[in-house]
Amino acid sequence: MKKLAVDTPRGKHFLNIQKETIERLCKSYNMKNLDMKQKNARIDGVLGTKDNQAVCVYEFKSRSKDIKYYKKNGLFISNSKIKMGTKYSSLFGVPLVFYFYLYEQDEIYSITMSDDRGGIIVDLPNPVYKTTQYSCNRETVKQDSVVYLPVDKFKLLKL
Repeated sequence: MKKLAVDTPRGKHFLNIQKETIERLCKSYNMKNLDMKQKNARIDGVLGTKDNQAVCVYEFKSRSKDIKYYKKNGLFISNSKIKMGTKYSSLFGVPLVFYFYLYEQDEIYSITMSDDRGGIIVDLPNPVYKTTQYSCNRETVKQDSVVYLPVDKFKLLKL
C-alpha cells in the first residue's frame, strides 16, 4: 500500500501548518473545525459554529512565497478539488471557501468559491492540463486538470 503524503515527515510538517492556521482562524472568527477524520479525505474540512452548525466547506493550501508572486505567476488548484468541494458544499448547504496561507509572511487569504448550493460564484478560467506534483513530497509528477484561481480577488484575513 502506498504511503500517503501526510504520513511522511514533510507531509506532517505541512499538515501541522494547516492545523495550526485553521485553529487560529477558528479562534479569531469564533468557529471550530469539524474535522473530516480521514487522512485521504476528498476535502480538507468543514468549519462550523461552536454548536456544530456547518459554516463552510474548505480547501487549504500553504506556500512560502508572497502574494505578489502569485498575482504575477498564478496559483492553481486541481479541478477535482473544486468539483468535490462544490459537491460537499451542496450536501452541507454551505459555501466552499479556499484558504491560502503564506507562512513566511504569516498571512492568510480567502476566497468564497461557491454559494450554499455548490454553484461556482467566482469567474474561473477553463481548466487546463498541467504537470503537477502528486503531493508535497515532490517524488512524482502527473498530468492533472487544474484551474487558476483569481488571486486578485483574494481577501486578506485579520487573525
